[in-house]
Amino acid sequence: MLSFYYWFREGKTKDVGSISCEIRVDGEKSVPISTKIKLNRKQWNPKEQCFQGKEAAKNQKLMDNHELRFTQIYNEISFEKPNEPIRSDEILLRH
Repeated sequence: MLSFYYWFREGKTKDVGSISCEIRVDGEKSVPISTKIKLNRKQWNPKEQCFQGKEAAKNQKLMDNHELRFTQIYNEISFEKPNEPIRSDEILLRH
């Protein structure tokens, strides 16, 4: 099963940073990767793992595209190797 975990990563200042992501496949975690979505800390709700504020819809669309790309890679690997477990790092290598 493929899932995603997101968090706010501080940049040069405490209040401005970007959203980082960890891909999880059957509980196995990937190395953290950046979504390259830059924002102010108050625009991220860590409890709900969602955006807030006037740019929320735009940022959510970027995150949805990010998840779609990794889901497509996951499905490709599943099709190519139906009887083998999929590792999160393998998804990142193909990305």
